Amino acid sequence: MRVRQRDAYLEIIDKQTNPKRRKELIASLTEYCKLDTLAMVRLARFPQQ
Repeated sequence: MRVRQRDAYLEIIDKQTNPKRRKELIASLTEYCKLDTLAMVRLARFPQQ
């Protein structure tokens, strides 16, 4: 299931979110951030190639 990053964050900080769901959201958001950062690094290096 895809969740917008903003929505995932809001669900993570909601005190009523189930701990298992929170853990899944954190893992998904962390993976997204890794990929997003990698994409930005590659874009920053692109003009240099």
